[in-house]
Amino acid sequence: MEFLKDRGIGTGIHYPKPIYQQKIYRELGFNGFCPEAESASSEVLSLPVHPSLEKSELEEIVSALRESSKNL
Repeated sequence: MEFLKDRGIGTGIHYPKPIYQQKIYRELGFNGFCPEAESASSEVLSLPVHPSLEKSELEEIVSALRESSKNL
């Protein structure tokens, strides 16, 4: 997130808390543990995707993602 933010690309955490941990699911009695959901909630980002996204902006996002993957 920080890498993309430094390049002017906004991101968000899609599900900061796994769905099964949301209040309504707890109220419905779900009390399990889902390790894959736990992992995904700390790793999955929402990237800018919308109808008014310009091709040049999309190219910037893709370029930044490629650059960031080289640093992994």
